[in-house]
Amino acid sequence: METNAFAHAIQSWTNFYLLFGGASATLVGLMFVSLSINPEIMHVEKYVDVRALAQRTFIVFLNLLMIAGVMVIPGPSPHGIGIPLLCFSVLGLYEAARDIWRIRAHQHHWPLRLIVRRFASLILGQLAIAVAACYLVRGDADALNIMPFAILGLIFNACLNAWDMLSKIKKE
Repeated sequence: METNAFAHAIQSWTNFYLLFGGASATLVGLMFVSLSINPEIMHVEKYVDVRALAQRTFIVFLNLLMIAGVMVIPGPSPHGIGIPLLCFSVLGLYEAARDIWRIRAHQHHWPLRLIVRRFASLILGQLAIAVAACYLVRGDADALNIMPFAILGLIFNACLNAWDMLSKIKKE
């Protein structure tokens, strides 16, 4: 695809990425407010699960912010969009795998269905971003049609984690 056509295809999605980038930034701010209202969460041992959820949620929202930032850069090129997206996806998959390993190794009380609930949309979203990134690097702007599903999977995962985190804070 010609560079100008690629840039035009990317820029036609600007509002979508501004929306989800703004929502992610807002939700990160709200997460910080909820944690600052309850500062003991950050250092008391009984809140280790809440801290883990907060960390996981922060990483997903940060990932969404970075994706949105890359997608609204003026004058995008296939490599300038695809390579950062692939890096973000690989990093997100690594973080998810590390979290699953920690849960399985140290927190045997998590049933498999809870692990699937916690990570399925995250992993599917990150894989979709990786696939889209590979096509985007080749200049195939049609891969942009994959990205909304990935973004929705990530935002769903982050909101689910945030809700669970707030529920755990309320119970404690």
